[in-house]
Amino acid sequence: MHMISANGKNLVVDASSGERCPDWDPRSAEVQIDQIRAYDHMRETCPIAYSDYLGWSLFRHADVLQVLNDHETFSNVVSRHPSVPTAWTLRSTPFTGI
Repeated sequence: MHMISANGKNLVVDASSGERCPDWDPRSAEVQIDQIRAYDHMRETCPIAYSDYLGWSLFRHADVLQVLNDHETFSNVVSRHPSVPTAWTLRSTPFTGI
């Protein structure tokens, strides 16, 4: 693992895969035992955090408002990236479940 700097924030990246390492695990025992304390800690130390389970989490009210009010930067437009499932992909793929 190594650190890279992006937009003024240091990111931990796995050296072998180049993938971003999670900032936190919302399913960890520490978080589950005392969620309020865990969220307070994240708000102070890493207010915009990434986890493998949830993706991106915002812990500060001001950040949430910025995302909600900036439709150009933060959009819910369907992704064209092939690794991101979209409603179109799910509808066009036949159901093969149980």
